[in-house]
Amino acid sequence: MFDIRDYLDSLDIVEQRTSFIAAKCPVCGDNNLKINPKTGAYRCWTTGCETAKIRDTINPASKSPFQKVSRVGSTYRDWE
Repeated sequence: MFDIRDYLDSLDIVEQRTSFIAAKCPVCGDNNLKINPKTGAYRCWTTGCETAKIRDTINPASKSPFQKVSRVGSTYRDWE
C-alpha cells in the first residue's frame, strides 16, 4: 500500500510543522501539496490535483496491476 511518508525524500519540502508538511506538488509544480505527518493523508490545495496522479508521479510502480512476488521453490506467492 502506498504511503506518501515513505517518499518524503523524493519531494521538495517547502515547510515542515508538527501539524503538516508542505511540499512542491509533483503534478502541477505549485508549493501547496499538504501532507498530514500523522496519518499520511495528502492533497494539493492549489489546483486540486488528483491524489492518484500525485501517487503515480511519485511512485510510477504503484500503477502496476501486479503484486510483488517472492519465489519459493518453483512457485511464486504474494508478499503482501
